[in-house]
Amino acid sequence: MNTSRLAVLAVAFGLSGCSILVPSFGEEPSSTPASPPAAAKTEEAEALPSGCDLFEPDEFTLYRFTVETSRDEDGCTWRTDFYEVVSVHGYDGATPERLQVGRNSETSEITVGGHTAMLAKRGISDTRCGVLFKVGDGTVSVSATSDELAKSCAIAQAVATDVEPRLP
Repeated sequence: MNTSRLAVLAVAFGLSGCSILVPSFGEEPSSTPASPPAAAKTEEAEALPSGCDLFEPDEFTLYRFTVETSRDEDGCTWRTDFYEVVSVHGYDGATPERLQVGRNSETSEITVGGHTAMLAKRGISDTRCGVLFKVGDGTVSVSATSDELAKSCAIAQAVATDVEPRLP
């Protein structure tokens, strides 16, 4: 019964234009691959550092971030005594355009230090603002939320200016 199923599969693959190499009954499969493996990358893309490593809130004097509210593999989020929130995250394989999705998003190109970045207003909420750096194959995002969009953008840009020299 198993032989008939194998025969039906072999005919189906043959008719579909696919080819498979099946050892004969009782034969051991060859340990040599049918085709050579793809050439290994000579240079691995450098992974983005965690956002936690790109920003030192204790050294930042413009705003006083007192509480780290979350930490994950991509970065950290902090808040001030007045509940302004800033997040710094590194996303491997993501583009700035993909990260700032929203119906009301307003984006523009800006320069921070030696890097070109995207300023994204209202990406997730009406008072959220972010600065997104394209770094290698990924994006470093610095975002801020407060009670006013202008204040959020000022915080995001100030923190981005502090983060920028640490970027690869």
